[in-house]
Amino acid sequence: MASFSDTLRTRSNSALISLLQARPDLAVPAPGSLASLAARATNRSSLERALAGLDQFHLQIIETIVALTPLPDAVTAPGIKTAIAGSTRKAVDAALSTLNTLALIWFDAD
Repeated sequence: MASFSDTLRTRSNSALISLLQARPDLAVPAPGSLASLAARATNRSSLERALAGLDQFHLQIIETIVALTPLPDAVTAPGIKTAIAGSTRKAVDAALSTLNTLALIWFDAD
C-alpha cells in the first residue's frame, strides 16, 4: 500500500488545486512541500474540520471502509454498496470521489 505522501505525489496539479480548494486550511500558510501538505492533511484538527463538513452518507461510507478494512477484498465500491443498505452504486461512486478529492480516502494505483 502506498503512503499518503506517495499518493499526493501522483495527483495532478488540478487534483491538488481541488484538494486545496475543498480544504482551505491546508493552503494557509502555503505548504513548502508535498510532505508538509500530507502532514497537515492528516493533522487531527484538519481532519476534524473536513469531517465536520460531511453529510451522514459520506460519514457512513468512511465508517464502512474502516469496518471493511480487515477484509481488503471487500473495500471496493460494490462491497461498500452491499454493506450500506439502500445505497446505489452511483451514489457510492460519487461519495468515494468526493472523499478522495478531500484526501480523506485514497485509492491504490494497483
